[in-house]
Amino acid sequence: MAQKKGYEVDSWLARPDPSMGIVLLYGPDRGLVAERAKAFAAKTGLPLDDPFSVVKLDGAEVDRDAGRLLDEARTVPMFSDRRLLWVRNASGQKALADDIKALTAEPARDAIILIEAGDLKKGTGLRAVVEAAGNAVALPCYADEARDLDTVIDDELRKAGMSMTLDARQALRRNLGGDRLASRGEIEKLVLYAHGKKEIDVDDVNALSGDVSGASFDAAVDAMLDGKVGDFDIAFNRHCQSGGHPFLVLSSA
Repeated sequence: MAQKKGYEVDSWLARPDPSMGIVLLYGPDRGLVAERAKAFAAKTGLPLDDPFSVVKLDGAEVDRDAGRLLDEARTVPMFSDRRLLWVRNASGQKALADDIKALTAEPARDAIILIEAGDLKKGTGLRAVVEAAGNAVALPCYADEARDLDTVIDDELRKAGMSMTLDARQALRRNLGGDRLASRGEIEKLVLYAHGKKEIDVDDVNALSGDVSGASFDAAVDAMLDGKVGDFDIAFNRHCQSGGHPFLVLSSA
């Protein structure tokens, strides 16, 4: 049984186990799921812009075309030793879970399967299949805590060759929500705003940094009114993970 705790995921991704041919990243923080999936894909060493080496599929697409993932996994690569099959927007699709179950029983020789999913209930569907297999790993992605946010902040500051005062860090943390990509984007904007300075102070943060949780509220309402179910799901999850109340979004629409 291959499943990791939240605090173990980054360490595993830094040195992926090559015996795990199926990697499932799941959780309510879609931004963190996407960021970690991209990091794992880069670790494969495959050219990510080559459609012959990297096949990108949608969970709904796989569900509509039963056996599609199996066929792709058993296709012999033309220009590389192996291929990456990258499935996004997975959820409770039965056909996808069935294909993955078949691939855990008879592993693909020339393919790595990477799956991005939302929050999956323990013991059911796709998550249960992966967690029960010996050649697959399930990696949970939950909303960043203070320690995780500090790691993201330090990463961006290090790349920019900058530092930050304690007051500025505390103010920035308050503005960062439950989505890793949105939070990283806010930090990147702050670094660009303070370009030319060695140290970011609280005035820089107050002048520029937005509230991710507030932005997700507006995005969720707009998506609901426009009938964009996928966009609503992402924004609604961001709002809730940032501490917002679900009924506020629903009542506003």
